[in-house]
Amino acid sequence: MDSRAPVSPEMLESGMEVGRKPEDRFRWLVDVAQRDLGDTPDADLNALRWQMAAFAASVRKDFAPEPGIDPLMGSRYAPMVRRLHGELVRIFSELRTSQRFTLPEPIIDGAVWAPNMYLAPVNTRSLEQRFFGGVVAVLMAVGEKLRVCENAACRGFFLSRRRKKFCGRTCAQRVRTARFRDSHRDQVRAWKHQAYVRKRRAQTGNPRLKVARRPRGNRKSDGGV
Repeated sequence: MDSRAPVSPEMLESGMEVGRKPEDRFRWLVDVAQRDLGDTPDADLNALRWQMAAFAASVRKDFAPEPGIDPLMGSRYAPMVRRLHGELVRIFSELRTSQRFTLPEPIIDGAVWAPNMYLAPVNTRSLEQRFFGGVVAVLMAVGEKLRVCENAACRGFFLSRRRKKFCGRTCAQRVRTARFRDSHRDQVRAWKHQAYVRKRRAQTGNPRLKVARRPRGNRKSDGGV
C-alpha cells in the first residue's frame, strides 16, 4: 500500500513547471537564481514555494512531500523561500568563481534504487534538505555539459555538449563587436563621425554641410587619478 501523502494539484502543476529531465530542472534552477526577490511581497512567493517543494519532493521521482509539518509547506513559508533562494544564488556564485560550492547542511541519508530505472540520493528529513540534495543531483547529471558564458557582462551558466564559449548569439556578437572596436578604434571613430555628419545634414537640410571632427578628450596627466 502506498503510504505517501496525496499529491495536491498545486504540487502536480508546479512539478510540470520544474520539469523532470535534468536539463529542464537545471534551467529552472538557473531561472530562480536570476530572480530578484528583494521587493517581492510575501504573498507573491506562493507559486515559487510550490515549485521549490515540487523540486525537492521529486528527488524521489514523486511529487508528494514527506508526511508531517514542513516549514516550506506551512502558512509562514516566505522566510524559507527567501532562504532557499539566497542559498541557491550563493551556490551558483561559488561554482562560477571557484568551481566548487558548500552546502548549508548535510543532505543525504542514503539512496533509493528503482531497478532498470534510476539510483537517486534521498533525504527523509525535510524538504529544505531534499531541495539541496536535488540541486546536487541535477548538477551532477549535467556536469559534463555545464558551461559558463565568456561574456564578462553575462557569466551565465548554460548547457552544451560542444566547446561553446557563449550562452547565445547575443553574447557572442557583443564580445565580437567589443573586440573589433578595441582593435579598430580609428576606424570606429571615423564611422561614428560619418554617421554624425549624415544626421546633421538631414537635420539642416544641407547635403553639403561640413562638420568638423570633434577633438579627442584631453588625456589625464601622469599625476591624474
